[in-house]
Amino acid sequence: MRHHIGTKSRVAAIATNKGDPFTDGQILALLEALPQHETGRRWADAIQLMAELGLRPIELLHLSERTDANSRESYWWCTYRKRNGGGVTEPCRLFPLPLVDLDGDVQQWNLLARWQARLIGTARAFRKRFEVPDTAVTIADRICQKSHHDWIEAFLVSHREVRSAEQHQRPGDR
Repeated sequence: MRHHIGTKSRVAAIATNKGDPFTDGQILALLEALPQHETGRRWADAIQLMAELGLRPIELLHLSERTDANSRESYWWCTYRKRNGGGVTEPCRLFPLPLVDLDGDVQQWNLLARWQARLIGTARAFRKRFEVPDTAVTIADRICQKSHHDWIEAFLVSHREVRSAEQHQRPGDR
C-alpha cells in the first residue's frame, strides 16, 4: 500500500490532462470556416499568430518584432512575463513553426512581413482602437503609459453615458 501513496491512478492522471492540442488540420479547418469579413480576418490573423508562434491569447498583446544587430534579420519577440510557482518567464525570441496541411504543404502566411506592413488585423485593430503610435514597440507599452490612463477614463465615462441613456429609453422608443 505504501508505494501507492502520492501517485495518481491512471484515471486521475487522464482526468488532470489539460487537453489535447489541436492538429494542424484542425486549425486550418477552423481558419477556413471563419467568415470573410474584417472581424473574421482579424480572428484568422490572431489564430495564425498563436498557431505558428505557439502563443497564448494574452501574449498577442506583448508581441513585437526586433532586428538582429549583426545580421539585420527581423524576428519575433514576446515581452509577456508569465508568473507561476517556479518563478517568472523572461521575454524571449520566438521561432515560427509553420503548419502543414493534409497534403504535406507548408503554410506560408508571411506573418512577420504582414506585421511589419501593419496588415495583420490584431496589430492594426488594437493600435487603432487604443491609439497606439507606430513608434510604440508593443501594445503593452502604450497601455503602461500614463497618458493612456486618461484615454481609458474618458472612454469609460462616455460608455457609461451611452449605456445610461439606453437604459432610460422607453421600450417603445428602441
